[in-house]
Parts: sequence; structure tokens; C-alpha cells
Amino acid sequence: MENIEFEKLLRSQEKIVKLLASNQELEYCLDGICLELEDLLNNDDLTASILLVTDSKLIMGGGPRVSNEYSDAISGLEIGPLAGSCGSAAYTGKPSYAENISEDPKWEEFKHLAANQNYTACWSTPITSCAGHVIGTFGVYSSRCGLPDSWVIYLVKFFSNLASLAIEKDISKKRESVLTSQLHNALNKMHAFIRVMPDLAIILSENGNYVDTFGSDNDLLYQKSDQLLGKNISDVLPSEMSNEINTVIKKTLSSNEIQRYEYQLDVAKGNCFIEARVAPVDHYSLKNKDIRHVIWMARDITERKKNELAIEKLGFYDPLTDLPNRRLLMDRLQTSIKSAKRYKKIAALIFIDLDNFKQVNDTVGHSGGDTLLCEIASMLQYTLRDTDTLSRIGGDEFVILLEGHDNTYQLMSTEAKRVCERIIETLRKPVHIKGKPIIVGASLGITLIEGDSMTADSILGNADSAMYEAKKSGKGRLRFYSADHSDI
Repeated sequence: MENIEFEKLLRSQEKIVKLLASNQELEYCLDGICLELEDLLNNDDLTASILLVTDSKLIMGGGPRVSNEYSDAISGLEIGPLAGSCGSAAYTGKPSYAENISEDPKWEEFKHLAANQNYTACWSTPITSCAGHVIGTFGVYSSRCGLPDSWVIYLVKFFSNLASLAIEKDISKKRESVLTSQLHNALNKMHAFIRVMPDLAIILSENGNYVDTFGSDNDLLYQKSDQLLGKNISDVLPSEMSNEINTVIKKTLSSNEIQRYEYQLDVAKGNCFIEARVAPVDHYSLKNKDIRHVIWMARDITERKKNELAIEKLGFYDPLTDLPNRRLLMDRLQTSIKSAKRYKKIAALIFIDLDNFKQVNDTVGHSGGDTLLCEIASMLQYTLRDTDTLSRIGGDEFVILLEGHDNTYQLMSTEAKRVCERIIETLRKPVHIKGKPIIVGASLGITLIEGDSMTADSILGNADSAMYEAKKSGKGRLRFYSADHSDI
């Protein structure tokens, strides 16, 4: 597209947007769109018309150069595969081109009407709503046989989008006064985006000033709309949030690409997770054309986030005790191994097996056993630091990952032993389940995490082996892992 043609197209777009925002009647707007198209085509052989689809029929919408005789003849025509180019396009939802009307089967019943107007070719494109429904057709009649060139196809598609805005505005005027106000002083791209993302649209200037708000979900605003307009986000939102939003605005305008951003904010409907899609908008303000803007489309994804967190919890946490499960333990163990290898930190893994748990189910039943496991989980958690990981990997088996430190092998061994002794002492205290005092005790195996050849499976296996050595030695004891099963 040459610069001259592009500039003409921009001027036509601005004129039509102003026309749509002026609350003129639909026929006047559609006539204006047809005239702008014909002006850009600059070809007296071509005539533009717009038909509306109502109850599966075609009604004349716009086309100032189309005669009243022809308009009356086709108005009320049932759409269908053989109902001319426009009727076919409305029926199929696809462009329909008649290179020669007199020889085209679609025009068999209507070719005499076209001949009376000296129309020998007709190229029709469906006009669709944001929901994908055909609401009209954009037709171009030619007094010469042939097919449209790429420039005609591009212009018709471009102006069909503007016609769609005009038609949908007219349809919604009777049922949605809010949508009508959204069409005032807006550009084509912004309106299309609002209809695709019908939650909340905010127009922000490049400096972060609130310019306009649109959409039905105003409860996603930090303050009421009339309190926001004209203010800067730094004067409204928390400083950290406003800095992040400014960064997104700058990135959107510098890259000229859509940005996605998720954030959490206390708004009118409560604390919400919000997904934003941010797109650049040029020439939004007719008074300040040099100032750039973005459209900030916000969607409430709180329920989706809750579902994602619930799914994540099912995958990484034990449903009974709410402790990390084996999968999450192995992830954290891998991280600890990398730290040990890279930074020479020494960590420890403690494998815990309850000594007398199988007798508990016989005494207080399975539900009592579950209650006991939850109590023990709380008791074990109380003995640890916030940086350590306590997990339940199945049955009556628990594993503790002690965070690594820049200390010696002996110091870490001493710390792990002290933790185990504290656990043994804690589990000697009775837990009352269904009115009965229960003491289970535990056997513990310890292995230190160090060296370059270790793996998560081998570390867990070593701690498990040490635990069995402790259990064989009399229960209620601890053992360090070594290749010859000797204690440290």
C-alpha cells in the first residue's frame, strides 16, 4: 500500500469513526461508509451497497448511488445459495463473487434486475458481528465483467469492519445504553477489542492517566469510574502496583505488541486475580494526537486461579495432612542437590517411620489412625524451622529435608542428630485419640547431602536404609547412613 493510499485510508477511518460517534441514523452512517469506499476506489464503474440481514432476509441498509427501483426489488429477499452474490454471502458467511452476472447460477432469477442497472459483475462480502453472526453484506457492483483486485478486497474487508460497528451499535442502542456510550469518540480497533474481551476496558495514556473506561465489569476498578478519570495511576494505586503498570505501558508502546500481565488487587468485588491484555492505540485523542494510549482489557480470573491452586495442591500436597507429598519433596530435594554441588553446602535428609502405627488402627480404627497422623504431622512441624521441609510420602512414613548451610560435615551431622532427638522425645508423649492415649514412637534414618555423584533417589534410599537399621536396633532410635551401616 502506497503512503498516499494509506493516508487517505486513515482520513476515511477518522471521518467514519466521527460519524459513528455522532449518533446519526444507521442509514446515514452506512451511506457515508459506501461513499468513502467509492471515493477511495475512484472508479465510476463501481457502486457500493450495504444490505442488512434481518430474520434471514436482506434489507437495504446503505448505498446512495443505488437506485430506488433496484433497492425496492431486492429488499426483503430471502438469503440462500442462489439468492445473488449478497444472498449467497449472507447464507454461507463467505465472500461471493460473480464475475459475470448473466452467466452466474446464483443470479439466474435476478439477472434482469442487474441488467436494468447496467451491473455486469457483483462482489459481496459478509459483515459479521463480534459473536461471528452474519448481520449484513457489503456489495460492490461493477459495470464491467471481472473479479475484484487485491486493493478492492482489502478496502471492502476494512470498511466491512466499520459497517459492523455501525450495525451493531444500532442493534444494541435499544437494549444497551452503555454500549452506545462506548462507541463515542472511539476507534475501530478499540471497539473490536472491547467486544472480543467484554469484561472491562480502560484507556490509559502513555503517562499513566485514566482517560476512559468501558465494559460491564466495573467492579474490577480500584475506584469508581467517575473518580478515576483524569487521575494518574500513581495517585490511585499502591506504588508497587503503579510502577509495574507503568512498566507494562512502556513495554506495550515501545514494542507495539500486545502484552499480558496478571496481578492481584483489592477492588469493589473483593480481592481478585486479574488478567490484563494490553494493546497500543494510536490517535485515540483527536485533540492530542501526539499522545499515545493503550487499551487495558481486564478479566476476572479469580475462579480460574482458585481452580489452578486446587489442582496444584492435589498434585503436590498430601490430602490428609496437607504436607508436601513425595513429588514436591523430590523437587525440593533436587534443588538442594544443586545447591550442594554448586555452593558446597551440606544439607540432610531424615526418614521417619512410626514404630507402632499398625496397632493404632486395631485400637481406634482407620479414622482414628488418620487423626493420629494429622496430630503427628503438627507435632513434627513444630520441631522444625520454617526453611525446612516436612513431607508425608505415604502411610506412616515422613521425610524431613533440612536446609543446607555453609558449614562442616560434622556440624551438619550434629544439627541433624539434634533434630532427630527432639523428634524422638516429642513422639514419646501420648496423643489422645477417641479418649485413648496413644504412643507410637518412631525410627529415624539420616543421610547427609553432599558430593557430586548423588541423586534424589539415592539420597532417599540411603535415608530409608538407615531408618531400617534404626528399627532393627530396637525402634525409637536414629541411625546415620553409611555403606557399612555403621553409626557416626
